[in-house]
This record gives sequence, C-alpha cells and structure tokens, in this order.
Amino acid sequence: MQTEPRPIKKDAPNPLLILAGLAIVCGLAIISLKTTLLPRTYAVVLAVGFTIFFRWLSRRSAKATRARREQELEQLRRTPVLRLDD
Repeated sequence: MQTEPRPIKKDAPNPLLILAGLAIVCGLAIISLKTTLLPRTYAVVLAVGFTIFFRWLSRRSAKATRARREQELEQLRRTPVLRLDD
C-alpha cells in the first residue's frame, strides 16, 4: 500500500497585492523605457530591490491568509451545532 502524499500548503497572497505589484512593475517599465529619468543600471537595481521586497510581502500576506483560515476553522470546530439532537 502506498501512502498518499501530504497536500501542499501554498496559499496565494491577497489579489489586491498582486494587482498593486503588477501596476508598479508596469509603471516602472514604462518610465524606464519611455523617459531617461532613470539610467538603465538604476532601473535594474530598483527592479531587483522591488522583486525582493514584493516576494517578502506576498509571502507574509499568504501566511496571514493561511493563519486566518486556520483560526476560522478552529473556531468552527469549537462552535456547537444548534438543534443537533432534533
């Protein structure tokens, strides 16, 4: 008999966070390509820094979502079902 693999606990971050990140990336790309406001090296450094920060922020958001869901499930487990004996 084979044991079933454990489910992967991956949660997605808040959808608004994803949209905000995409908007910022698109804005930086447009500013970088259309204007000479930022030299290319600064734009690359800024993009790498934003990527690192966004990954950290999205992981934190996903952990908070998972913790909130587990807390809600635990609260539902403790809540008695009304009129169960009827």
